[in-house]
This record gives sequence, structure tokens and C-alpha cells, in this order.
Amino acid sequence: MSSEQEHPETSELEEEAEKDEDAAIVELVTELKQEGTTLFRLRDYDGAAFKFDEAIRLSPRAPRAYNENDIASLHSNVAACYMHMNAHRPEDDYHYHQAIDRCNMALDASPRYTKALLKRARCFEALDRLDLACVDVQEVLTLEPNNAVALELLENLREEMEEKKFLLEQEARSLDDLIKVISASEKKAVSTETDDQDAEAILIHGDGEQDDEQASYDDNDGEEAPSGQTEEEAHVGDQSGQNKQEDGDNAEHGSGATRCVE
Repeated sequence: MSSEQEHPETSELEEEAEKDEDAAIVELVTELKQEGTTLFRLRDYDGAAFKFDEAIRLSPRAPRAYNENDIASLHSNVAACYMHMNAHRPEDDYHYHQAIDRCNMALDASPRYTKALLKRARCFEALDRLDLACVDVQEVLTLEPNNAVALELLENLREEMEEKKFLLEQEARSLDDLIKVISASEKKAVSTETDDQDAEAILIHGDGEQDDEQASYDDNDGEEAPSGQTEEEAHVGDQSGQNKQEDGDNAEHGSGATRCVE
């Protein structure tokens, strides 16, 4: 005969004690949830998150009283607290990431818990991860096609994505225009530099006339050809002058000879 058969009242007493303990835990968890909700409404999000976390900590001690959705609901409430914390402190995205972690915990407990999916979608939206937000919203609509909150959020996400696409296209056009301006400026700078180099070369070497004049000066042994005369004419003039001088010398010698005879 088993001990339970020998002492049936013992088993009944233990079961009754467990029920009483579960009832006490359920009552305490209920109180914590109510206190957390009150603090949330008073915008004491830190205090509310603490109360919800205490309820989560106690819930496993009454497994028969709480199912997966109950645990998911508590994690989702904590996520809501973190989301409001970040909304009041927009300089830091830290609390949005904490809220996402709590949504993940809620979905680990109950993968079809749509409230956690919607909260996570809003966190992704706030972090500008519109693609991930759309995935969560589509999952909600797969589970609940007529979910009004999901339908409204999906419409907002589509508008934001269209606006973002427009801004990206506008930014790309502005970038193309900037590249064109820079390219034109570079080409103009290269052209100006080339013109400056050509002008400098002209100043140094002249336009060709200076070289011709210098060559003419050198060919005349340092004497410039008379103005209006070519080199050949100047050379012929020099030869004519030399012939005249020789004739004069000959005449002078001839005259002297005549005087001697006289």
C-alpha cells in the first residue's frame, strides 16, 4: 500500500497548500501589475518598469496560473516603459534598444504575441530601420489581417519610405550637379594654366621676329642692317662702297704719278 493510500489526507493538504501559494502569488503579481500600470499613467516609467519586472520574477512560481501570453504581456509592458523613456530623452537611442530586447523576450515566450511585434516595429521605425519595421507589421497582418493599428502603421511606413526615397534621389541629383561643377572648374583651371604657360613662352622667346632680327644682327658682325634694307641689299651696298673706295685710292695714286712727271 502506498503512502498516499495510507495517508490520503496528506496529499490533499499538500495540494491545497500549493493552491493557496499559487493564489497568493497571483494576488501579488496582480497587485504589482496594477501598481505598474498606475505608475505608467503617472509617467513614472522607471517605477512602472520595476513593478512589471517584479511581477515577471514571481510569475514562474505560479506556473499553473500564468501562460505564455501572460509572461509576454509583462515583457511587452516593460518594453512600453523603455519606449517612453527614450521619447523623453531623444538624444540617446539606448532605451529603444532595451525595448527591442524586451519585445524579443515577449516573442520568445509567445511568438504570435502581436502587441510585442507592433511595439518592436515602432522601435525600428524610431531607429530609422523602416525595412525591419515593415517585416514586423506584415507579420502582424498575417496573424490579424484586420488589425487597425497595424494597417495604420503600415501606411505611415510606406509614406516615410517614399519620402526617404525622394530625399535620396534629390541628394543624388545634388551630388551629380556638384560633381559637374567641380569637373568644370578643374577643366577651366587646366585651360587657364595652359594659357598662362603659352603667354609666358611668348614673353620669353618672342613671336619669332626677335629671333630673325637677332640672326640678322649676328650675320652683319654686330651691325644692324639699315632700316628698309634686306640683308642682301645691305651686303651689296657694302661691296659698292668698298669699290668706290678702291677707285678713289687708284685715282689718288694716279694723280701723284702725274705730279712726279711734271
